[in-house]
Amino acid sequence: MPSAAVAKRGRAFKFTEEQAAGFRKRVENGAVASALAKELKVSLPTMYSTLKRAGWKGRQARAA
Repeated sequence: MPSAAVAKRGRAFKFTEEQAAGFRKRVENGAVASALAKELKVSLPTMYSTLKRAGWKGRQARAA
């Protein structure tokens, strides 16, 4: 049984913080999140969670 200090919960992230920040910039500059997910061969929920981890606010942050 691993010690509590070493044990991790949940699954590892598919992308690093730097990659997630790059994806966020692409989406904020007009790329479509679903197209980016398809390009990276990940599911849309994975793409959204990666973007949210990088600080993306989603559609709520868009100006009307």
